[in-house]
Amino acid sequence: MDIRLKYSFLIITLIAFLAGCGRVSENTVNEIIKADPSFEKYLGTKRRINDKILSLKDDFNKEKDSIKQRIYALKEDLKTKKSNLNTQASLLRQEMTPQINALRTQLEEKMSEYKLKTAGLKDSLSKLKNIQKLLSKKSDLSLSGDEVSLWNKRVSNLEKDINSFREELDKLQARIRLIKTEIKILNQ
Repeated sequence: MDIRLKYSFLIITLIAFLAGCGRVSENTVNEIIKADPSFEKYLGTKRRINDKILSLKDDFNKEKDSIKQRIYALKEDLKTKKSNLNTQASLLRQEMTPQINALRTQLEEKMSEYKLKTAGLKDSLSKLKNIQKLLSKKSDLSLSGDEVSLWNKRVSNLEKDINSFREELDKLQARIRLIKTEIKILNQ
């Protein structure tokens, strides 16, 4: 075998062995070049490729840092815009405050009216009950026909009042529900 072929085989074996064991020292590289001077052109190509790879990695890292900075700036800008949106939305919602307050005032008035009408209904029911008790004892009380007629007229009037109270309470209850729903809608 040619001596060059032996050296090439030795060098390739040595490189393969050293490549598996970590980085090759500078002395080993110099020994290989001494043994095979033609190998130096491969090392030059390898250095050029490594330099290009390093340059590409540097460019990539610079671009990555630039993108990270832009992302950070965009996130900060987004936070500012969201804060502005919330502020503007809050100000716009406050435009509804007078209408909501007017509805709340109406609601309070209707609820007070409802309580008064409920008290009136209870009072009328109580009077009706008392008059009916009285009329059930008319023979014991020796009431005349005119007096019984007068008490029956009062019963009739109280029944009309009670029906009127119930109708008004139903209307008030419907109006109260409506106002509460309107307030709920405006608060959304």
